Amino acid sequence: MYKNKKFDYDLWTTNDDGVKRYWVRIRATQEVVEVDLKTLRFLRAEEKKIYRAIEEARNNAGTVLSYEVFEDEEVSGEWLIDEKDLETQVLMQSEIDAVVKTLTPKQFWVYKNCILEGMELREFARKNNLSYSTVKDIRDAIRKKFQKNFN
Repeated sequence: MYKNKKFDYDLWTTNDDGVKRYWVRIRATQEVVEVDLKTLRFLRAEEKKIYRAIEEARNNAGTVLSYEVFEDEEVSGEWLIDEKDLETQVLMQSEIDAVVKTLTPKQFWVYKNCILEGMELREFARKNNLSYSTVKDIRDAIRKKFQKNFN
């Protein structure tokens, strides 16, 4: 029987009086189902595809972390490691919020549309009947406020 710990099902074949039979067991429900060869090959191909993607991700980014752990699997503490530091993110966001509160209404308007939402300065200027240089100056003033607080 083929049993890979990374997947939600087990695949195996039996030979009953010269007749090959193909089986799948769903791990979550322990339900066993007989399938045809085409289905077995498809499931096995999917396993290989997923396994290759996992291996590629592991080679490119280190350890693959997962919350899906079965009782019979060995578990290391690596999946508990949070790569993002929540405390740093919260502090950074509070500093950003403090700077945003100091923006003038026009600066906030440009910040919201051009910096947060990614609208081009020229497009913003055209839509709001402003000159490009005015919008660029407002953006530069916003940058200075952020640089002042973060440097």
